[in-house]
Amino acid sequence: MLHSQRIVETKAGNLRGTREVNFEDEHYFAFRGIPYAKPPVGTLRFRDPEVLPRWGGLRNATFHRPNAPQIDRLTGDVIGSEDCLHLNIYSKGIKIACGLPVMVWIHGGNFASGSGDDSFYGPDYFMRRNVCLVTINYRLGALGFLTFDDTYSPGNQGLKDQVMALKWIQNHIINFSGDPTNVTIFGSDAGAACVHLLCLSPLAKGLFHRAIIQSGVSLNPWVIHRNPGKRAFELCEKLGCKSKDPATAVQFLRKVNVRQLVKAQNQLLSKDEKIQYSTIFGPCIDRKSDAPFMPMNPDELARRGIDMPLIIGYNDREGIVALRDLGREHSRFNTDTLKVLHPNTINTMHQSYSLDLEKVKKIYYTNNSITHDNLESLVDMLGELYFIEGIHRVIRAQVVNDYAEKTYFYKFIYDRQTSLFKMSSGRNMRGACHGDELLYLFSLGSFSTMRKQYCIPRKSWYQVAKWCVLILPLMCLVKLGRFGFPPRRSQRYRITKRMIDMWVNFAITDNPIPKRTTLLPMKWTPVEDICVFNCMKISEDLEMEGEENLELKYTEAQDHQTMIAESAV
Repeated sequence: MLHSQRIVETKAGNLRGTREVNFEDEHYFAFRGIPYAKPPVGTLRFRDPEVLPRWGGLRNATFHRPNAPQIDRLTGDVIGSEDCLHLNIYSKGIKIACGLPVMVWIHGGNFASGSGDDSFYGPDYFMRRNVCLVTINYRLGALGFLTFDDTYSPGNQGLKDQVMALKWIQNHIINFSGDPTNVTIFGSDAGAACVHLLCLSPLAKGLFHRAIIQSGVSLNPWVIHRNPGKRAFELCEKLGCKSKDPATAVQFLRKVNVRQLVKAQNQLLSKDEKIQYSTIFGPCIDRKSDAPFMPMNPDELARRGIDMPLIIGYNDREGIVALRDLGREHSRFNTDTLKVLHPNTINTMHQSYSLDLEKVKKIYYTNNSITHDNLESLVDMLGELYFIEGIHRVIRAQVVNDYAEKTYFYKFIYDRQTSLFKMSSGRNMRGACHGDELLYLFSLGSFSTMRKQYCIPRKSWYQVAKWCVLILPLMCLVKLGRFGFPPRRSQRYRITKRMIDMWVNFAITDNPIPKRTTLLPMKWTPVEDICVFNCMKISEDLEMEGEENLELKYTEAQDHQTMIAESAV
């Protein structure tokens, strides 16, 4: 709700924001659409972000600016603008003597979609606490991650955008009552992988002080592209340029209309690659860059550990989201496993655990085939291979490295509300799906915001019908409260308060539960052992339990198979 306008002076220029109220009628200040770098257009396309000169006069920061160019998953249209390097600041107070802890959210979306706007990442719940929340946009898809593995386009532009945003925050957040010496970065899915990569990158050193990683790390198979140049040349050929010279290819791509480029990149993923949970373009090793973000394999860097306090975890049925593009083709995991399982997963299981595909399948299915009746085992297999295995390796590195700081591990298992993410995958299975925890951290945009963002298309009656079928039911659910603000005294309200309190407590004290309260009645013990991890189960209640490191599961499977082979001889 809009109450009044507020003006803030910064070294970058003056900004006009708004004074608003959250769902509990508590006041906060909002500044939306603040540019943090030059628009990456024209000759700056595919280049590292550049510092934005000070703007003259007063800039209107009362509304969101365009998202990064992407395909809208609901309408199929290209939305956004290349002039997308903006951030949003929500602060509990302006000109407070004591600086507020700063929490910087990095959105997910497979490195190809999403934004930091309040359509899905509203600040209402965080604005219950004295905190400064920042959400950012960064370049996506080819515009953010294209590389020919050379100096012309070294890659990782989207990650360097995030570094530039963190630098802007260091220089200006004090004007919004934020404390630049107390910055926590956090994210989910691809955003969590970005958080992990920022923790490892030499470019981001000193720009933040703790991290929260939700359902994604750089060690997951879908994150790092091992042969990114191949995909870049495929994009060129799709758009009509068959040159194999990187300089010629980059010059060509800089002149392509952005809508054509986004549509073409979206057509590059084959049906099998979609089933593999592959990304179109993503992070890569960019050692040939003049200022490399990731100069060496992140697997090597991750083994050294992260030298700052960390919360890391996942949702108990992450694998449901991996079924989104599978349809009824689950039987292909029996016959065409090499085509439908992510190739990086195959390499990891072979190199790290000496397990081939048949041995991996036997871990989850013994001697059974994958059928429609036992899809839940497939969900568990994909969840562990695509998400949890990499997360466990990161946790192990935190324990074995002496200089690594305390690491708090969680598992989100609450499953009592309608799930947007299960709806998108078409599966109504038990457990918390990938992304379900976000509904307890962020408020969805208002009914009017969604109506404005997803206005009825005028191109064809088919699109009008599609809009009615896809958007209207979701808008009704929001308006009716299924995804709206939680009613007070409801279980969802209690879990929302609990999640926010633990995340903000960590941002303030390095400890998610510094003292026991009615809402947080137990101690959260950090991980101390490499075999069994201390884990906080988050559901209707909190519960500490031990979770066995997946490395033991895979190692035991290999030992068992070796024993069988030896006995046969």
